[in-house]
Amino acid sequence: LVIRHAAQRCAPPAAAAAFSTDATVPGVGDQPQSNKQPPAPPPPPPPPVGLCCESGCVDCVWVQYAAALLGHQAAAVTAGTSASSVSSSSRLPPDLAAQLKAGVMARVAKEVTDPAIRSFIEMEISTILKRRLD
Repeated sequence: LVIRHAAQRCAPPAAAAAFSTDATVPGVGDQPQSNKQPPAPPPPPPPPVGLCCESGCVDCVWVQYAAALLGHQAAAVTAGTSASSVSSSSRLPPDLAAQLKAGVMARVAKEVTDPAIRSFIEMEISTILKRRLD
């Protein structure tokens, strides 16, 4: 007769530990990988406070931010296309351009407090979109 310590009697064998409830068995409950799309990247962050000179300069950080948002939203709408290719050269349908402009301006309105700068950004985004429609 062999007397074992209580901890030795209750410990699961090594094979049982490998298949605990935390372990996953390949092929069981898996979804097909072909239908899953990678998560969409987050929108670009707004420029830091104080970076804008508020003079409507040529390299306005808010216009650059709005253009980056435009590319991000266009890529989200046309899934599977990279933001850089959508924002640089591809032609947009007029209804999509209006939808993108509204989305970008709604986001910019939350970030930019100066109404003159918001108007400037809206004008610049309209110019960018007009070039893309031609």
